[in-house]
Amino acid sequence: MSILAPETAQTRPFVREFFRHALEGGTLAHAYLFKGRQMKPMYETALWLAQVLNCTDRPAPAEACGACQNCRWITRNAHPAVLTVSRLTQLDEESFKKVAKTRKPLTQISTNQIAELLGQLARSSEYCRVIIFTDLEEVPEAGHETLLPPAEWRNMPGNEERHLRAIPLNRKILNPHSANRMLKTLEEPSPNTLFIFLSDSEESMLDTIVSRCQTLPFVFESQPETEHLLGAHCQFLDRWVGLLQPDTDFYEMTDELRRRFETEHGLTPLQTLDVLQRYFRQSFHADFPSNGQDSARFRRYTDRIRQVEQARKMLIASTNTDQVISQTVYALCQV
Repeated sequence: MSILAPETAQTRPFVREFFRHALEGGTLAHAYLFKGRQMKPMYETALWLAQVLNCTDRPAPAEACGACQNCRWITRNAHPAVLTVSRLTQLDEESFKKVAKTRKPLTQISTNQIAELLGQLARSSEYCRVIIFTDLEEVPEAGHETLLPPAEWRNMPGNEERHLRAIPLNRKILNPHSANRMLKTLEEPSPNTLFIFLSDSEESMLDTIVSRCQTLPFVFESQPETEHLLGAHCQFLDRWVGLLQPDTDFYEMTDELRRRFETEHGLTPLQTLDVLQRYFRQSFHADFPSNGQDSARFRRYTDRIRQVEQARKMLIASTNTDQVISQTVYALCQV
C-alpha cells in the first residue's frame, strides 16, 4: 500500500503537485523545512516523498507503486535509509543504552546522534536517504494524531505498545551545538540525500538551518490562512502584481510597493514582505484547483513565493534593506 493515498489525503493536491513539478523538472531541493500546525500530515508527507524517491517501479514521477520492497518497508516506517531524528529516536549505541536503562528521554537532539547520523551518511548507499528531523512525544493511547512509530524507536525494549505523536521542532530541541555539527553536510550532502525538518514556523528554528532549506508551507485546502489580508491590500496587490513583467520599471514598482505599505501603512520592510508572501500563497491556493496542471503557471507561483521567502531570510540576517527589496521586485518581474 502506498503512503498517503490521493483519495484520502487532506493536504495532497498542493503538496503532490509541488513535488511532481520538482521531480519532473529536476528541481528537487536537498533540504526542506515543512512549516505548519498539523504535524502528522507533514510527517506522513515526508514518508510519502521517501517512498516515491525509493520506489523501484514508479507508475509516475510523483507516485509510488506501494508494492516493491522499498515501498513496503517505508509503509511500515522501517526502511534502513529513511531515518527519523528526534529526542526519542536514538541512532547511536551509547544513547540507545542510556535511554533504555533509565527510561528517561533526552531533552535535546544530542551531538552524539548527529555524529552517528553523519557517519551513516558518509557510507555509500543504493537508496535515496531521507532524514526527517522532528520532535516527538509519547502519548498514553492511540488517537488521530498518533504516528506509525519509526523502527529506530519501536525496536527499543518496551516501546512495542507505546504511542507517539509529532510536535514541532524548535531551536531548543535542535540546538546550536548539534546543528553546527551538520551544517557542512546540510550545505553539501552526499548524493541522493534529502533532509526534511518539521516545524510550525521559521522563527522557531535556528537561522543556520532555515537559510539552508527551502520552506514549504503546509496550508490545507480546508484550512484558510489564519492571517487574512486587508481588502485594500488585496486590491492594491491585484493591480501591482498584474504589472510584474520583464520590461517593467522595477525601480518604480519598488517605490510604489514601499510607499503603499511602509509610508502609508507604517509597516516595516519585513512586514511588507510578509503581506506579499501571504498574498501569493492565498492567490496560489485559490487558483490551484483549476490550474494545477498548468506547469508554467504553477512554477510562476512557487518561484514568486520562494523569491519572497529568500528576501525575508536576507532581511532577518540584517542585509541592506533597500537592496533586498529592489532585488526582490526585480526577480519577481523576471518570473
